[in-house]
Amino acid sequence: MTTPCCPVGIPTATTIFDVGDTLEVEVRVQGSSSHDVTAFQVVLTFDPDVVRVASDADCAQGSDWSSSFECTTNDPVDEVLVVGSCGLSPSSGCGSKGLLTVATVTFTAV
Repeated sequence: MTTPCCPVGIPTATTIFDVGDTLEVEVRVQGSSSHDVTAFQVVLTFDPDVVRVASDADCAQGSDWSSSFECTTNDPVDEVLVVGSCGLSPSSGCGSKGLLTVATVTFTAV
């Protein structure tokens, strides 16, 4: 098992969710201000006893990423895998500098 580089939490102490409520989480990648992001892989892990992602359709490509994009949910049930790549040459054609919203994942409270 790999150690996550950037653990992120959603404070539940101040937020109340009812069963069936949804929560949209934007996945962002911080790139350089001078070099384009050419590829990324992000694994979101969560407690499936608290929230679930119903299907791959609940993972949408983000507004700041226009290149190749794949999102796999429920394999395993407590993970979402988000992968993107830009194969343009030169890489400056990717148009992906700075803070990028690469995906939006919709979780449902269980």
